[in-house]
Amino acid sequence: MLSWIDSGKTILDIGCADGAFGAELKKKGNTVYGFEISKSSAEKASHILDGVVVGNIEKDTLPYKEKNFDIIICADVLEHLYDPTSILIKLKKHLKDEGKIIISIPNIAHSSIRRALLFGRFEYTDIGLLDNSHIRFFTLNTAKKMIKEAGFKIQDFDATTDFNKAINYYLNALLKQLRWSVFPGLYGYQFLFLLNKKTTNES
Repeated sequence: MLSWIDSGKTILDIGCADGAFGAELKKKGNTVYGFEISKSSAEKASHILDGVVVGNIEKDTLPYKEKNFDIIICADVLEHLYDPTSILIKLKKHLKDEGKIIISIPNIAHSSIRRALLFGRFEYTDIGLLDNSHIRFFTLNTAKKMIKEAGFKIQDFDATTDFNKAINYYLNALLKQLRWSVFPGLYGYQFLFLLNKKTTNES
């Protein structure tokens, strides 16, 4: 995800948590604002980022100007929302014309989930793909459908895996070549998308 972000950008991190990721973005010379539902996390982030607002992305109006940001990040956020498509639409107006949204979402069709279903298991956990705070679940196809319905197009795509780093390095290289085939949908633990706004003449 960091490789998609250049320096000198104005960035909004939705669900910024304690600002740890934003701190990495600031090291690259970016101006980073955060929007966070947790007051305690927002308080920590406020000492790191250039400004933090406490709020609920689904209920509250965003206190930012239109076309204000070069990049908006939703890292592991959309799966916690009731209507993630409407949130992407809501965020769009705050992007500059050439702005981008970066999203990451877990893959419910990961091989580990498929194996569990074969044995009749679908058990929520404290963390991971079946985190008990997840409201929405995505496959690669449903993620692409959401992106299209929200009026974005995919500029780049990646998939992380839960293999060890050595295997992960070579597998990710393979996934990039086979990015829309079965492999990311089966072995991708998490999907990452770099999105552009569609122009008015794009379907």
